[in-house]
Amino acid sequence: MAKEPKLFLRDATGLVKAWSLYDSFVYSALSINVVSLGWYAFTFGVFLPGGNQITATVVSAVFIFFEILTYAFLIAVMPRAGGDYVWQSRVLSGSIGFILSFTGYVFILWLWGPIYGNILSILVFSPIAAVLGNASAAVWWTSATGVFTSSILTILIVSVFISLGMKQYARIQKWCFHIGMLGLIVTYAILAASSQPAFQSAFNSWTSQVFGASGDSYTNMVTLASGGGLSGMSNLTDWNFTASMGLIPFIAFFNLYPVWGATLYGEVRGSNDFKRNVKALTSSLVFTTILAVIGFFLFANAFGWNWWNSANYVYWGTIYSYNPSTPALPFPIFPSPGLFAGLLTNNVLVQLFLLITLSCFYWGWSGTLFITSTRVMFAASFDRIFPAKFADINERFRSPINAIVAMAIPTAIFSYLYAFVSFGTTAFSTFTLDAVLVIAVMYLGTAITAAILPYRRKDLYEASPVSGYKVAGIPLITIAGVITAFFMGWLTYEWGTNPVYGVNNPYSIGMIVTLYVIAIVLYFGFKFYRKKQGFDMDKIYKQIPVE
Repeated sequence: MAKEPKLFLRDATGLVKAWSLYDSFVYSALSINVVSLGWYAFTFGVFLPGGNQITATVVSAVFIFFEILTYAFLIAVMPRAGGDYVWQSRVLSGSIGFILSFTGYVFILWLWGPIYGNILSILVFSPIAAVLGNASAAVWWTSATGVFTSSILTILIVSVFISLGMKQYARIQKWCFHIGMLGLIVTYAILAASSQPAFQSAFNSWTSQVFGASGDSYTNMVTLASGGGLSGMSNLTDWNFTASMGLIPFIAFFNLYPVWGATLYGEVRGSNDFKRNVKALTSSLVFTTILAVIGFFLFANAFGWNWWNSANYVYWGTIYSYNPSTPALPFPIFPSPGLFAGLLTNNVLVQLFLLITLSCFYWGWSGTLFITSTRVMFAASFDRIFPAKFADINERFRSPINAIVAMAIPTAIFSYLYAFVSFGTTAFSTFTLDAVLVIAVMYLGTAITAAILPYRRKDLYEASPVSGYKVAGIPLITIAGVITAFFMGWLTYEWGTNPVYGVNNPYSIGMIVTLYVIAIVLYFGFKFYRKKQGFDMDKIYKQIPVE
């Protein structure tokens, strides 16, 4: 009789529990950090000027808390490398788990690569060049070639970071987080101590010296925005709830991912402790939300709320061409709050200190580009539904090097498309919110998984340490899953139906559909191949992966 082949690739993953729960807190906080993601996402508010960003940020955080509960429950039940992929494939089906997770954690991260690169250009390299007085370099970093260069640099640096393994990356991210917080505290202190007249004077003087702007550049920015169509910008203290709901799909670009490290919990010590996981993840959400709200008030205090949004509107106008024909812009680069805070000091060394320390948020966050994706590849390979070489672990660093390479090469290709390619009048770079939509759809699948877990996999649920959490006899994991599913479904509906988010155009939809088709072909192709080799994939998905 022929010996039945092993279900899994090997008897143990080869990964080690190298992270503490504090490491997972830092990873979560960096995944939604207010500097790299927030300061970029907040500029989108000008597209819906009647809304209030504080209201949108706080309300979205309430819903995201239920997302955290959902994930904390699932981590406690199945703390395995691969996260969403493992949960969905064991509760829903192998096909759903692979298709949603590979598209949401692997394929769409190819698009996130140039988004990271763009943020590096506009929030780090461009303002540093500007404070050094090199106007042409500051503008060059925001060009297509500059963004492509930043994207390639990001790919290389991130590949090195995560090749070092979880233990070393944990050290890198903690140093970056702590240094970044020092820079943010100093930035906020400068903004709190300043005033709009002081900023107006500093801005006018600096733009004249660096960019050759003439006259009152501060006032000219407001005039340009008004002439370009910005009107009805709500006050910061106008808590308009209804209008603010439209901002949440923009804010989600910043704060949707406190659970981004879910695929790593097979490498986190104490990962089956539900309360500790909730505390770590919720702390990162609350911490970041508070920093964002404080920032809004400080921007209003130092820059003027209407002026800061005018600067944002003028910036996007140079990209989407809705500004009227004007002379050279008095400020032709991204309106970085870190740069603006530095102008208030009139000291180049302080300006550099702020920009360099704040850039540590980017460097600490950058590893999130690949590290989560490689664990999904690893888990699928371990299940034999993906080539085995992607589950190979470097013995020295305990990291999946082949999976890193598999992420780096396609991301470089997408970086080229992002920087240089357009479909008619639609630039590939405008597909930014596609990158969030696909992740939200994956989160939707995980929320449904959590909601039905106590009923579909009763054996797993009742054997877990969280089976006793119930409300009126209903498992709390089900309640959290339903609320999370509602939120993700609503976001998906808004992105899909409202053109203001730039998602529901034919090219954007075509790209998303193509990624899902690739995942479908890969899954069923490998399933057929493994069946010919004698592996029953349905049987594998009935088992929980080994540690």
